[in-house]
Amino acid sequence: MPITLTSIQGIKDYAVETIRVEPHLVLNNKIYNITVSDADEICIKRDHSHIEDQLKRPLIAVKDFFLRARDPEQNATQTRGQQLSKIIDTHCRQKVLDIKYTPKVKHYEGANRDVYITPDGKGVKVSKSSSPKDALAQAKTCLRLNEIYTSPHFYNGKYAHLATHKVERMIDIDQKPISVSTFNTIPNCEQLTCHKEKGGIYRNHDFEAIPGSVLKMLRKAGFNPWDVKPDNFVKIKNSEGGYDYLPIDAKYIGTIGLERSNSLRTKEILQLQKQSGQQYAFNGVYVDKNQ
Repeated sequence: MPITLTSIQGIKDYAVETIRVEPHLVLNNKIYNITVSDADEICIKRDHSHIEDQLKRPLIAVKDFFLRARDPEQNATQTRGQQLSKIIDTHCRQKVLDIKYTPKVKHYEGANRDVYITPDGKGVKVSKSSSPKDALAQAKTCLRLNEIYTSPHFYNGKYAHLATHKVERMIDIDQKPISVSTFNTIPNCEQLTCHKEKGGIYRNHDFEAIPGSVLKMLRKAGFNPWDVKPDNFVKIKNSEGGYDYLPIDAKYIGTIGLERSNSLRTKEILQLQKQSGQQYAFNGVYVDKNQ
């Protein structure tokens, strides 16, 4: 019989968070181990920890193959572990549509991603790319923000508690698993003033520039920002009566002198800087060099 959620024992709520806590399941009295990768991908394999299981493993594999081949609804070459991985990955994930249509959800559209923020401050960035590889790469760029916030050289690490960005898997609108970036919004932050339409900022309207001292601190901390503009930063009032400025988009923030200084992202940013002859995008118009 084809595998269904109701045929699987050992998972209480059929949720990925439950799987993390209880990393095993039972199907037809056989135990399977579950691992969840750093990219939030599920992998399920048969538990062959006993010597008897190891001896029977080849015979079981052949038997399972012929049993699957007899059922037209199953893929004979796909192992039970692979089948379980697929069904759980598809059915135990939160759906993008559920967030998109959450009452009072805020939607921000960028050139490459859609951002949804729920009233309780949970955010998700969904890639517009149809390529799973590109979606995963875009989701991983947000992890750079965790590095920045936790760096002892960026505001002395005072914003380390804001390092909440994660790469997770959700079910996209087309009902397929997709890698997304999730995060918690920053309490008491303020958006920088700018007039934005269709993914662009109009310079002939009032806008708030990012202090050059903040960008200098980022570079001293080992990060090389390129796409510097008001909608990529927020500000937080500090104890001195002024503001601290935090980046909220790290797609175009490379590294300087860190282990990944030869990464593709860093090389791309260095190339853009070399071609333009400028340290920051848009000729640095959104940088306040007097601060």
